[in-house]
Amino acid sequence: MKATSFDGHTATVFTAAQAAARTTAAPFAWIDIRADDPEDAEARATLAALGMNEFMVNIAMRRQIAGMLREYDGQLVCSTWMADPASDTPIEVHLSWTPRRMLTVRFSGDAAMSEIQQLAAGREGNLFERTAEVPGVVLKLMLASIDRQLTAIELRLTDLDGRIIENAQQSQLTELRSQRASLMPFARRFPAYADTLNETLVDPATLPGMDTEGAAQLQAYATHVRDTVARLGDLGDALRNCAQDYQTEIGNRQGNRIDQLTIVSIVFLPISFLTGYFGMNFQWLDNEIMSLATWLLLGVALPILMVLWSIRTLNRHGYDAARWWNRRRAAARADKSASPSN
Repeated sequence: MKATSFDGHTATVFTAAQAAARTTAAPFAWIDIRADDPEDAEARATLAALGMNEFMVNIAMRRQIAGMLREYDGQLVCSTWMADPASDTPIEVHLSWTPRRMLTVRFSGDAAMSEIQQLAAGREGNLFERTAEVPGVVLKLMLASIDRQLTAIELRLTDLDGRIIENAQQSQLTELRSQRASLMPFARRFPAYADTLNETLVDPATLPGMDTEGAAQLQAYATHVRDTVARLGDLGDALRNCAQDYQTEIGNRQGNRIDQLTIVSIVFLPISFLTGYFGMNFQWLDNEIMSLATWLLLGVALPILMVLWSIRTLNRHGYDAARWWNRRRAAARADKSASPSN
């Protein structure tokens, strides 16, 4: 277990013995506990010493619990998430607040929590002088870390979509799966969490120990959570757009291949006909085309004329051979520049 006590400016080490000695006269503090695992005996003992009953301790030491915010036994209890820049997985945080102290319990995310405490310390004035505002402010700072994570995902999706439109590659499917894996943990959790907040915060001023300013902070937090849900929907749409753009580009590429095969077939169809016709082993035909002049006319000049006639016919119907060839070379150069060897 690693525990700290934050007074609004600095964080100091907090022990189970200090938890047992803490009295109701002690100044407000934010006690943050990072447990090693759900069975961490020291963490459980510290929570019990801070006034949590067995049921609350079990809730605080659980993993993968659904997000919620409610009043229980005179405390504001919340299960929420924050984001660590080093990981795409949301970090679960259990929060318990009373006018005398605030507890947070988690299993990872030391760097993210340290950043949130620094942001809280950097606010104008001492936040802890207005203890009712503390939970709303801290929850908003946790949500801000998730917002930054979603911004990073949005930028990656925008870049990926641009590269797909420019030159679709098989490796981009792996990137799409990676971005989906980064987004889904948030998309699964937040819609139900937003509904829970709406139900609980119909009148937050009635929560134990909460005043008007604290209720306003909680209401603002609930609004930000709803905005996050809407943003997650937009990111889901962006992810689907990337997949659709990839399918479209691959479909267009396959269509171009079919067009190329069609053009080649049209050009060489007359030659194939001539080859088949003059390859027939008829005695009278052999007698008629034995001369050099006949061979030059029928074996050389006529195939060339047929090819030129085919190209001319294609050009008249909108198929520009020179433009097609230049586009083909440009695509080949793009494929080469996008290959891993370069």
